[in-house]
Amino acid sequence: ILRKFSEKYGVEIKTMANVGNHLHFHIQLARHESYRPFIRAVTGAIAMAVTGTNRWTRENRRPHGQKKLRFWDYRPFTRIVRGLRAVVALQDYI
Repeated sequence: ILRKFSEKYGVEIKTMANVGNHLHFHIQLARHESYRPFIRAVTGAIAMAVTGTNRWTRENRRPHGQKKLRFWDYRPFTRIVRGLRAVVALQDYI
């Protein structure tokens, strides 16, 4: 998913960490306008892959009668990293 959409939107994924219930990324954008479509595509594709939702039928693979799953509770947190000290701190954090 990440490779597909990073190539499509010209986003370079510098580092990444999956910490169980959320993801951390250090990305570099070719154009700042590519952030919104990239993050929408990635989050949607990950949510569909994890929940089993089908893009066309919008149905989840879940036992009959269960509530619809809600995958993302919060919007992505974004921060612009400027300067070597901030980049090193980000790399250490991830």
